[in-house]
Amino acid sequence: MNFLQILKQFFKEYQLPILSGLLIGTSYIPFPPWAGCFGFIPLWIYWSRSQSIKKVIFSGWLSQFILTSIGFSWIAYNIHEFGALPWSVSILGMAIFCSFANYFIPVAGGLWWMWFGKKNPKSFLSVLALGLIMAISETYLQTIFKWNFAYSWMWAKIPIYQWAEFIGFQGLSSFFIIINALFLWMWFERKKTNTKFYLAGTLSTLFLLTLIGHQLPKRWKEADSVFRPLIVQANISNQQKVYAERGIGFRKYILDKFIELTASKLDGIEAPDFAVWPETAFPDYLNLGFGIYKRQLQNFLIEKQLPLITGGYAKHPKQQSSNSLFFIKSDGEFSDEPYHKTTLLAFGEYIPGASSFPFLKKLLPMIADFKRGEGPSVKEFENIKIGPQICYESLYPDFSYQLALKGAEVIINVTNDSWFGWWQEPYQHLIMTLARGIEFRRPVIRSTNTGISTVMLATGETLTHSPLGSEWAHTYAVTFKKNPPLTFYAQSYYLIPIILFLSLFMILFLTYKRSPSE
Repeated sequence: MNFLQILKQFFKEYQLPILSGLLIGTSYIPFPPWAGCFGFIPLWIYWSRSQSIKKVIFSGWLSQFILTSIGFSWIAYNIHEFGALPWSVSILGMAIFCSFANYFIPVAGGLWWMWFGKKNPKSFLSVLALGLIMAISETYLQTIFKWNFAYSWMWAKIPIYQWAEFIGFQGLSSFFIIINALFLWMWFERKKTNTKFYLAGTLSTLFLLTLIGHQLPKRWKEADSVFRPLIVQANISNQQKVYAERGIGFRKYILDKFIELTASKLDGIEAPDFAVWPETAFPDYLNLGFGIYKRQLQNFLIEKQLPLITGGYAKHPKQQSSNSLFFIKSDGEFSDEPYHKTTLLAFGEYIPGASSFPFLKKLLPMIADFKRGEGPSVKEFENIKIGPQICYESLYPDFSYQLALKGAEVIINVTNDSWFGWWQEPYQHLIMTLARGIEFRRPVIRSTNTGISTVMLATGETLTHSPLGSEWAHTYAVTFKKNPPLTFYAQSYYLIPIILFLSLFMILFLTYKRSPSE
């Protein structure tokens, strides 16, 4: 056979897994979740027909490769921009990333097929087990980026996402995966007359949850306090930041730009209570001595009587640096110890395994070796209990969960997304950050270098968004509740995983008891 015939045969064999990859990939931000309730079905139909675990695993890998290529195509831009590598190498790097990024899909398929594939793959218990295994695998077997299928519902502003205050976005994603399984079972049972009633019941439940979701935020409208943060987005280029970090230029230019933008918003009718600058905004070590840039910043804050929260670098013993967030009073002094970033970015802020194999640091000198912080902590600033996050720490619900337990009244996230381009990542990161405010019903302040900066209230209402790739500054009126109560999700944080595991164990027990007679 020639190449075209081989290709044609390949597509004929794997058309269903390919279709699932396309459906799921085009249902993630910045796309709406149009196939969120049925995207997995073609792949799972293929699994139910497979006679080989190798085909199950390969087809699952193929689906995840396609959906990752669509949903995370910005990885190529990130490699090109961060590593200054040619596009050919960057695209190859993206292909490598896409080969394992969502490996939970083939793993889930293999686990399901080993128990159910040779028995009765189309039975209700078998299909339900498939959904449960997939949901559990998605929860615990992701790599690098902690994303899930529920965020797109928030992006599309379909209010069913408001239920995340009870089960979290990960629980909501598990719910939609199980909905896929229910629709798959209905497809298998489509010739039976009662199937249409199951379909009507499922659709009615989804509609009812969406309708109630529209009402849920009203319970969080009451607030007893308000503050006015000024968010400043200076749009500093990557090259300028790199030069400033290396001490070879642009430090004064960067600081001047932040000060100029901040000063431009201080003469209004209602002055801000404090300003928020993004991740690594201050172009020098802010915890050292009395350098000229630190002195310039302090003089500005004293003159304007303006408190400031800003990202910057801190120097630690053994010459190790940290990505930190500083809290500065209007007299130019620190109000509290800085927060040091805890969840570091692999191959961006640390080298995995370098602590055990120090030679990796010499092998990859271009990669930073940041000191890791001591974990989530709450800072008292201007009579507000603030839960600080730096960059993609917002992607991990457990981080914000710890902030909520420690009494955070407001979450502040500072970010620099300039390395990731303008297509998908800024919108994905925005929604995943704001999602924490829904789960724990705290206002979220997001300050970025190049966009998207914004504020979301505890109700989920988002206020003015900054433009991408532009200098910008804006003062918000943020209402919040002092000493807010914990959401149901925060009070029962591990409930959904327990329910998923118990349900799966029950199905395994039932199928095991039945197996001798089959």
